[in-house]
Amino acid sequence: MKTLETIEILGFNRINLVNELTKTVGGFGYITQLNFNANGVKAVGKVVFQMEDTNQFDKLISCVKSITGLVKVVRLSNSEIS
Repeated sequence: MKTLETIEILGFNRINLVNELTKTVGGFGYITQLNFNANGVKAVGKVVFQMEDTNQFDKLISCVKSITGLVKVVRLSNSEIS
């Protein structure tokens, strides 16, 4: 079952933060939307992506949380797609 997942990211702005995030999420699914804003040291973003296997979601979140500089990762929504 395919799902469309949305997560929100809060962390410290640094070089390659978004690059590392997209590589990590891309290993689990297809990114359909990416939005980040940075204000000095603070970075806030939202990632929407399609996952084939939702059983991997917890592993994905664990990998995302291990990225240096991230403070908070929250699942905003998920919905089935055909």
